[in-house]
Amino acid sequence: MLKLIASELSDLDLCNLCLVCQIINNVVQDVWWAKFLNIYYEPSSKLPGKPYDWGRAYRLRQQILLRDPPPMEFWTEHLSEKMET
Repeated sequence: MLKLIASELSDLDLCNLCLVCQIINNVVQDVWWAKFLNIYYEPSSKLPGKPYDWGRAYRLRQQILLRDPPPMEFWTEHLSEKMET
């Protein structure tokens, strides 16, 4: 698939495609971290002297999954920031 894409695109178009893919990858990673992974670093799940409460962290994660996705402004703002850098 990549050979087909690479053979059909000019060098400039291929560079632009790589840039867009990198931006999309960064946005997806940032959203993944913000929405799913940071729940495991929440201080309320870590009590001094007690084991990590995986059940509570899992329940919080499930609640987050049921919420609405980030608003569209988040995506456009994040993409514009990445394009400026």
